[in-house]
Amino acid sequence: MHLLFSDFDPTPKQAWEKQLAQELKGKPLDSLRWTLPEGFSLDPYYTADDLTSAPLGVPASSQGDARPGEARPGEARQWTNMQLLLVKDVAQANAQALEALNGGATGLYFDLTPHARVADMPAFVNRLLQGVLLEHCAVAFRVQEFGAELIEAYLQLVMAQGLAPGQLQGFLVQDPLGRLPELGLMDNDNMASLERAVLATRRYPHFKGLMLDSRIFHNSGASASQELACLLSLTVEYLHRLTDRGISPQEAFESLGYSVSLGSRYFVEIAKLRALRLLVGQIAGAYGVEGFRPEQLFVHAQTGRWSKSRLDSNTNLLRNTTEAMSGILGGCNALSIVPHDALLKQPDAFSLRMARNVSTILQEEAYLGKVQDPVAGAYYPEILTQKLVQESWRLFLELEKEGGYAKVVESGSLHDRINAIRIQRLEAISTRRQRVVGVNAYSNPAEALCLPQAEAPGKVTKRLLRQQGQADAIEDLRCRTEGFRQREGRLPLAVLLQWGDPLLRSARASFATDFLGIAGIQSMPILFNRQQEAVALRLGELQPDIVVLCAADDDYNQQAISIADSVRQQFGGVLLVAGNPELLAPDVKQAALDGFIHLKSNAVALLTEVQDQIFASHEA
Repeated sequence: MHLLFSDFDPTPKQAWEKQLAQELKGKPLDSLRWTLPEGFSLDPYYTADDLTSAPLGVPASSQGDARPGEARPGEARQWTNMQLLLVKDVAQANAQALEALNGGATGLYFDLTPHARVADMPAFVNRLLQGVLLEHCAVAFRVQEFGAELIEAYLQLVMAQGLAPGQLQGFLVQDPLGRLPELGLMDNDNMASLERAVLATRRYPHFKGLMLDSRIFHNSGASASQELACLLSLTVEYLHRLTDRGISPQEAFESLGYSVSLGSRYFVEIAKLRALRLLVGQIAGAYGVEGFRPEQLFVHAQTGRWSKSRLDSNTNLLRNTTEAMSGILGGCNALSIVPHDALLKQPDAFSLRMARNVSTILQEEAYLGKVQDPVAGAYYPEILTQKLVQESWRLFLELEKEGGYAKVVESGSLHDRINAIRIQRLEAISTRRQRVVGVNAYSNPAEALCLPQAEAPGKVTKRLLRQQGQADAIEDLRCRTEGFRQREGRLPLAVLLQWGDPLLRSARASFATDFLGIAGIQSMPILFNRQQEAVALRLGELQPDIVVLCAADDDYNQQAISIADSVRQQFGGVLLVAGNPELLAPDVKQAALDGFIHLKSNAVALLTEVQDQIFASHEA
């Protein structure tokens, strides 16, 4: 270890643990450990002694391999700022592309999945890229089908502009096998189309024709280790199928790249991208690929759907920023930011500008583009990367033992593995152990919503993955409340009936306000006093849908039953208590109450029951 100050001796880990034991005052050290869905736990601190291998830093030269020319050793990290554009109208997409390039984007990522097959593909591509100078920017495409036709038409345009093979930058995401867990069936035509695209782009070293996409796994709630294991298994499946079609592993790896979705767990996402390079390097070694180095792997990072919400959509800007930082520090070669309001509407000029400016600000103003690899050597990210590598490889080997990617998709094993983690993660949000700002914490009941109508799920005969957001269940609560507002011209109202200890009753009322606000229910505090007639008159004036008793536990034990009986004489709606029934006297729990709200409540389940009661007559 290099000592910056020789006057200070290094502090051994035993000394830190001794100090921790004193600070914890009898609590075990395990109480500070962080358990992850990835299948392992993390200590509250690490030292150099905890590193089991040399630092896993990703050299900056990896960035040089993503653009013409080789980067010099020590060069600062760079990445392509790829503006994501959803193509529904070709003329509009072309105008947006030119505006993006003039506004700071260095690449374009066209999502053509909503677009139907085009009769005249060369004319379509020429119109889409009219005015775009291909030697000065990267261009990428995402399609569900017709990838070969698109690439062949695109390469005609490239040759017409006189570009040398080494000047072309970009990639194609078609990935028919990657969509298998979502669709449940294999499209052999798309597989043949992908093979044609790989063959057509072989002579272009900086254009990746075989891009594997993690979106379906990530947005279905998979852990980072599951996401990596699925990508490895998917890689092996492609290698098997392409080698059967005459494409060698060496040729496949030259066309190989990954489009990885990013989540909001900052350090986990950094480690995920770093671990991916090392894991793919192991696959390359197993197939005898010569000259492959992990830093050469092309990785495109894109902000994910799972962490985003339609509620308080401006908060998605913050989520996009932290996810973008994770992608950059994790070593991505290209970065795409999904506009923060994309779940609500077709992104406009403002939201597209905000999306590309996230990358620009991080690169130029936050100086992430001025350093080589700030994560390398930091104990926490290094150990997290090592643990992700180990756990992801273990899961990958389990998938292979079950027959490989296609087999585990067909059997439903892959679905079951991911679904188990998804349920855990959603339960953490429903019970508010994980706070999502604007969704299950600090929500705004008065927020005017314009949520797209969710599609009714069809009959599913296989266990398929479904891309979703972690806040979908809470958004459904708000949609239901919004329907009530549109029918009745008002929001549901809860009266918070307070008495007793001023500090504790206010704390309980604040908790109830935040809790009920999750479902868009407005709250109004009322102080209960001995003049019960005045309280009854006030309840009659307000005509609330819900009454919540708010007081200290001792006050509940002494007066909750009599006050609940008094309220019931004037009120026939939902009557709740803000408190944990396990801490209250048995007779309070048996009173004429409809439920209790507290820190351990499952907010989604309880608020659904409340809505069922207050909306029953209105939804009939």
